[in-house]
Amino acid sequence: AAELEKLGHRIDIFTLRRSHHPDRTISMGERTRLIHIDIGDIEDLSKPQMYARLDTFFAGLEDFRRDGDLDYELVHSHYWISGQVGEWARASWRVPHLVTFHSLGMIKKRVLNVSQEPDLRMKIERGLAQTCDSIIVPTHRELENMVRYYDAPRDKMALIPCGVNLNRFAPLDKEAAARQLELPHDKSILLYVGRFTSEKGIDKLLEAMPAIESGLRPHLVIIGGDGDSDRTTIEIKNMAGQLDLAEHITFAGRIPQNRLPIYYSAADLMVLPSLYESFGLVALESLACGTPVVSTPVGAVEHVILQGKTGEVVKDQDPKSLAQGINSVLANARRGDITQADIRASVRNFDWANIAAAISREYIRLAQEQQNRANEVVHHLNI
Repeated sequence: AAELEKLGHRIDIFTLRRSHHPDRTISMGERTRLIHIDIGDIEDLSKPQMYARLDTFFAGLEDFRRDGDLDYELVHSHYWISGQVGEWARASWRVPHLVTFHSLGMIKKRVLNVSQEPDLRMKIERGLAQTCDSIIVPTHRELENMVRYYDAPRDKMALIPCGVNLNRFAPLDKEAAARQLELPHDKSILLYVGRFTSEKGIDKLLEAMPAIESGLRPHLVIIGGDGDSDRTTIEIKNMAGQLDLAEHITFAGRIPQNRLPIYYSAADLMVLPSLYESFGLVALESLACGTPVVSTPVGAVEHVILQGKTGEVVKDQDPKSLAQGINSVLANARRGDITQADIRASVRNFDWANIAAAISREYIRLAQEQQNRANEVVHHLNI
């Protein structure tokens, strides 16, 4: 949003208000605001339950618009729940609607066998694919998923990758970062960053640990989870114990984004063992901090990682493949084949300024098409 504002856009971002948000409207720049819409207590709502309250959310959004005498020219929604609100806005305001899905329910259900994905999600996603004006997809892989699983028209999709804040995610002194985090100085530090869900493949990473060369002395730092009492966290810790890995793993919990560069910089490499990613943003963050990445073939990693130089994309999600990739990248790092600066330089094109410029062009294209259609209507009426 900050980069879009620099390009001249005026932006209002609408989101749900939670109990810890004291202010309804927060200024994020001269022309950018974050507006919290209150729909009641949402802390323990499932996604279908949250969907059932979307009419309240849209009513609050409309009240804000009318009170401010605002006329929006375009709506960009994120995720399927927000996409439904975006469709209501599109119909009511007669403006273009872009959608970024970020992940797809059909992939999770059919490919990953994630049973908890509601059928409602797939229904809404399919509907959005047909009715919205544009779909921003971050990778060729996700574009093909949209076509295969939702019959999305190819000419409706704009391929724009995710970006990274190169000011925030920048290399720090490795030894100083490791000391600050009290990590062992005589071991190879592996890093995992992400949610604790089945598609993230943490179990595959744990199974790979025993196959890493013992001379490399791997120590894994895991960032994420919902606390020690969370069921998934308990399951992962139990698995680590069964594999006799407990003393070789640090569970760091959730880490604020502004502290992540310390962890990325302290690590010898970051591992992305996922079964599915729409993009794989953590790989981009790690590389921006000068830390190589070993990843399964998901998201955009083949276009982000320079094979054998800034990391390695392994052939599949098998733990043996992960271990081989980790062994190879750690060996390269010990030889000093590539520097932090070289790794960071490889992702400079993903700076948010470049990505925002591409998004802005899509905004302007849609707004111009909308204006042309309006002019055609006026012309016909005059005739």
